[in-house]
Amino acid sequence: MKYPYLIVFLFIPLVAFTSIHKYYVSLTQVDYNAKAKAIQITMNVFIDDFELTLNNTYGKQFNLATPEELQDSNHYFEDYLAKHFKVKLEGEKMNHSYIGREYKGDVAYIYLEIEHINHVKSIEIENTVLFEYFTDQKNLIKLKINDTFDSLLLTQDNAKGLLNFQ
Repeated sequence: MKYPYLIVFLFIPLVAFTSIHKYYVSLTQVDYNAKAKAIQITMNVFIDDFELTLNNTYGKQFNLATPEELQDSNHYFEDYLAKHFKVKLEGEKMNHSYIGREYKGDVAYIYLEIEHINHVKSIEIENTVLFEYFTDQKNLIKLKINDTFDSLLLTQDNAKGLLNFQ
């Protein structure tokens, strides 16, 4: 072979960029439904990341999205989210209800709701979901309140944000 080093120099850059980089991000959609007088929340998290977090937090094997999933996993979802996803309206802490969850592909869609809300002037969201096990975790919050769209990007250094609406 006339140029053996040429093959090495061409091969190394190809191999260097083929490793898969894992992104740690969740997406939460927060909508105020004036007709229902409720804030409706849909959180999307990767199943494997959420499962690892639940397994480590509660010392159980959840086996999410499999036939072996723990029968009482809803209880743990609700408990975990009560501790790691908090909402304040006009400075007052609100309790959300866990509605349920479903799996689509590799994502868990988690549904929460806050009822009996007549209006929203300000909303503060704290989202520390997955932060304890993934240092690069980012939680994107998209909001639709009173026909106004806004968003928050929450990180470990800035885990909550406040938005005002008129």
